[in-house]
Amino acid sequence: MLTSDEKQQCVQWAKKYINDDFNTTIFTDESSFQLFRNTVRRWTKNPNQEFKCSPKNRQKVHIWGAISVKGMLTCHTFRCNLDGPYYFSILEDYLLPAATIIGCVIIICGYIRVTAFNITAERQTRTIRQTLFQSILKKDVVYFDTHKTGELSTLISDDINKIRDGIGDKLGALIDTISIFICCIIIGFVKGWKLALVIFSTLPVIVTTFIITSKLITSLTTIELNAYRKAGAVAEEVITSIRTVLSYNGQEKEIQRSVYSLEHISPQFQALIQAQVAAYTVQEVIDEPSTINSDSETGLKKDDLIGDIRFSNVHFSYPSRRDVKVLTNLSFDVKRGQTVALIGSSGSGKSTCIQLLQRFYDQDSGSIFIDEKQINEYNLKWLRQHIGVVSQEPILFHATIRENILFGRDSATDEEIHEAAKMANAHDFIMTLPDKYETQVGERGAALSGGQKQRIAIARALIRNPKILLLDEATSALDNESEKIVQDALYRTAKGRTTLVIAHRLSTIRNADKIIVMQKGEIVEEGDHDSLMSIRGTYFTLIEQQSLHQAEEEEELEFEQQQAAKILLSDQLCLDNSNIKRNCSSTLVSITPSTLDVLYEKKNSRIDENREENDDEKIKTKKVFQSCDKDARNQKIILYALLHIGLGIVGLISQTLQSCMFAYSGETLTKRLRSEAFRAILRQEINYFDQARHNTGVLCTRLATEASAVQGASGIRFGFFCQNFVSIGMGIIIGFVFSWQLTLLTIAFLPLMIFGAYLQIRVTAAFESKDKEFIEDAGKV
Repeated sequence: MLTSDEKQQCVQWAKKYINDDFNTTIFTDESSFQLFRNTVRRWTKNPNQEFKCSPKNRQKVHIWGAISVKGMLTCHTFRCNLDGPYYFSILEDYLLPAATIIGCVIIICGYIRVTAFNITAERQTRTIRQTLFQSILKKDVVYFDTHKTGELSTLISDDINKIRDGIGDKLGALIDTISIFICCIIIGFVKGWKLALVIFSTLPVIVTTFIITSKLITSLTTIELNAYRKAGAVAEEVITSIRTVLSYNGQEKEIQRSVYSLEHISPQFQALIQAQVAAYTVQEVIDEPSTINSDSETGLKKDDLIGDIRFSNVHFSYPSRRDVKVLTNLSFDVKRGQTVALIGSSGSGKSTCIQLLQRFYDQDSGSIFIDEKQINEYNLKWLRQHIGVVSQEPILFHATIRENILFGRDSATDEEIHEAAKMANAHDFIMTLPDKYETQVGERGAALSGGQKQRIAIARALIRNPKILLLDEATSALDNESEKIVQDALYRTAKGRTTLVIAHRLSTIRNADKIIVMQKGEIVEEGDHDSLMSIRGTYFTLIEQQSLHQAEEEEELEFEQQQAAKILLSDQLCLDNSNIKRNCSSTLVSITPSTLDVLYEKKNSRIDENREENDDEKIKTKKVFQSCDKDARNQKIILYALLHIGLGIVGLISQTLQSCMFAYSGETLTKRLRSEAFRAILRQEINYFDQARHNTGVLCTRLATEASAVQGASGIRFGFFCQNFVSIGMGIIIGFVFSWQLTLLTIAFLPLMIFGAYLQIRVTAAFESKDKEFIEDAGKV
């Protein structure tokens, strides 16, 4: 039993920290003092000496007794003061001012944290996105032979968004949690290092679990991001060629291709680890070396380029197909001002010569000379500025006619633009357009005809006044009337320039200074039109075959176009012009197939909530130490130890199931939404794709980002929401059962919390809306 001196010391301690008129009836019960016996002695005497001299069993009692006395004494004193005359005085003088100050500090610090981390995240992701885009532009063509542009588009949008999520407010919350953890460790070791060591014994288990989970998440997230990139590549490929897809009724087939790519998506668990994986992928692309650096400032820059070209014993195979020889011991020359035509069957190596002259690739062996200097001695950027290229399918950017011509040389004046357009036979038709040179050409020039696009592409090549002109089947995709106009423009532009022509229609190269016939990467015939016709060889055979089949091909092409037009018209009459944007009700309908998953997840959330409620057992455990019976105390210690182990196992299982099931449900919903959005896009009429706000880049960016954004509201975060909602509900119920007055006081602050969360959502939504516009604009490029 405690002595009267020990009891008096307890009363003095209570008076010091609570109130001078503290109600001492709490200590009148002898059994209550029995609970505090060992702990009070530890306060009043030398604690270290007392602890060291105690038996092991009593040391355990000291540890738990310290915990018990703090908890029980706090509960008793709070109850006594709540009923006592000095409660409101304490509340007004100490508790309310302190709580108000702390609350204001928390609000201000929280606002600063969220704002600072979001601003920092946006600045960093903007820098990363710019660096990644610049790195992609500097890659050689070999890189794009093995990487689809759609995958890179998804990398720029979706992967970098994951990086932003990982280094934004979530990183601040993580630092906050780590700081609390470190502070608790410090306080624990300062106040009771032995008890802290006991609790610290579970740290290896926690760290091991974290490492295993991180490795698992990293592996699964890599698979997920790869699946999204493949799906993005399919979407960009299909939307870019939407007219062809609709003409051949290929919508369902392309949808299945996209869905197949999404089938490999795996659940995501933590934004930080996802950001780490995405950042690794982005950095891998940035750091990948390029064998041909187009941004290098080294190399020869001549004052004047003459334009003589010579191929000498050139051998070449594409890096992605090293086993296939494309050029074998190829040698020919093109003198200044000459027009030389390369002809031959598909795969003979004609276009490869054009690409080697632009240094998209380097030859395996042999040499390519320009003005008797090897091509790799020149500064690459300077060399390409002196070469004009017109391809079979001209690529026009989603901009005005003037801006597209300026891509050839951005420092050109309006007079130079008009002069280049006149040389390309484009000025007259441009002036008939409502906005003339400020006319928007649409995505890939969809607002213009094939002949008009080709003439603008010629003007873009001519505005830099190139010494070397490369024409890669520039008229093969045009009708007869457009071909004649474009061919006249090409004849005018070729004068005084070294011109290398690849022609499909042999009638367009009759006037060439030299015609080179190629087969399987080798030259089989060389000469002008008359000389090659006189020897009646391969060139003569090609001329005869093309003349014979030309009429049949024209009739067949006309028939196919009529059939395609009929199919397209029939499909468009049957399809409704649905809207991609879905309202809230349609989103809820989309979640319906995942209802069973969510119900199962709610069950796990309820189990997890029960685990939290059972934390009250920890308080009950302290009552074990009230017993003075050694045997009964040891039995209860074992019982409660086993109960805590059981609760830990149940919590582990329920938390794992909750995370996995909610993540699976979120990913399943994301896959369905992406598939449905892609299906809705393919149902639109052609006019939909001609609008500036519905170009390929914007639609692909929406597919990559918007469906993933829904995942954030339906995956693990939704699980946390359910868990917190259940926790609040059960907490309120338990609070009203045990102390309705204190519960009402606590609920009074709930509207403030809800209002703060609402403001945060509004600010974040506005911020995300602006960010979405910027990303879509970037996607157009």
